[in-house]
Amino acid sequence: MKFIILSILITAISFDPLFADHHKSQDQKEEALAGSFPLQGWWKFESKPDAGEKIVKYLVSWVDKETGIQNLVDMNIESSSKEIGHITRVFQVPTANPKVHNRLWVNNNGDYGKTTQVVEGNSMIATVVGSTSNGLLSAVIHTTWNAEKNEAQQFMSNVIDENSDFKTKTKTLFGKKISYNPLRNGDAIMSKERQINPDRMDGRLNRLLGKWNRTNEARDSKKIETFTAIVKGAAMLEKFSFYQIEGDSESLNGGGYQLSVKDPSNGKLSMWFINKNKFNHAGYWQIEGDKTFIQNYLDRRYVREVNNDKEVRAFYQELRDGSYLNQKPMIFNKTP
Repeated sequence: MKFIILSILITAISFDPLFADHHKSQDQKEEALAGSFPLQGWWKFESKPDAGEKIVKYLVSWVDKETGIQNLVDMNIESSSKEIGHITRVFQVPTANPKVHNRLWVNNNGDYGKTTQVVEGNSMIATVVGSTSNGLLSAVIHTTWNAEKNEAQQFMSNVIDENSDFKTKTKTLFGKKISYNPLRNGDAIMSKERQINPDRMDGRLNRLLGKWNRTNEARDSKKIETFTAIVKGAAMLEKFSFYQIEGDSESLNGGGYQLSVKDPSNGKLSMWFINKNKFNHAGYWQIEGDKTFIQNYLDRRYVREVNNDKEVRAFYQELRDGSYLNQKPMIFNKTP
């Protein structure tokens, strides 16, 4: 069975945090992140040898230092090739109850949905619900860990998956925290160069991939937009960051994510807004030809016109009296 477990994605090129080495700062943050996601850093989970076909998967979690968003990635490994067979990415946000967190997740099948995580002592229950092209996907993920947070156990119950029959309980996986990055030492194989999968998304979005920046005319603020193909190209993650400029120094002034994935209910390219406090459905993409990319948000939209491989002209439009009015255009330049 393809594990839908805690979800996760992956970013696109050499700046992908998944390819970073393990740093002690991950451990130093753990106390501050207690109650967000208990298993920080890299983990390796395996089934017991006598439990039939062996399952190996890696789980990694980190907090994006620029947006403050908790990220998780769950990767199932093909035993013969060590390549990633199934991958899920999760974005986790808090609620008013410190023991309860919400997640938005997407996987390489183009499935996506929501999860509610409840932590009590040394155990966690995550209730997963999602949409697929074949209907509903759901499960309950049970995780426990020891007092030192270096060993854990995990299984799923009440699993409804488009690829398998109903399961009341899956195999238990036994996990250990690891001090190395399996993507760096060859224990898990994933290409750093990734593109949009045209079977899952609109391949024209490849024109937006990469890092784009724009400084305003007064040269006192800057915006950076980074587009990455994630979960084997089944979704696209847009990260946006705002900076305030004072002289030769720049300071971060907010940011967030926008996740794009095909909605199985209508075939549209759906957008989800994510920041460190919440996520919500934002709107849909409209693509005209291979040059114009429009993000529609109720009574306004954001238009990008790709002039060439290194320059994008962008502008907002507001709906007034039935017509869209253009705001002042902005030029974004691609950076290495």
